[in-house]
Amino acid sequence: MNVRQIEKDFRVQDEARIKTKSNYAIVRYFYFMTSLILLANWEVDRLKHPERCFKKYLKFVQEQVEKEIET
Repeated sequence: MNVRQIEKDFRVQDEARIKTKSNYAIVRYFYFMTSLILLANWEVDRLKHPERCFKKYLKFVQEQVEKEIET
């Protein structure tokens, strides 16, 4: 793994971090776990769609959820 890939991975982690000002640890923990799940699912998705960046993956997930809500 080269240095640029490592830097890119850290940048993606920062994008995935959900920001909260909650004083409740359980809320912060929930957001942290949600971001880890999204990152892990994106890594699996990259095997099939290597061209899809994290932001596009999040948009894809959002569209899928909205589709499910409508039905």
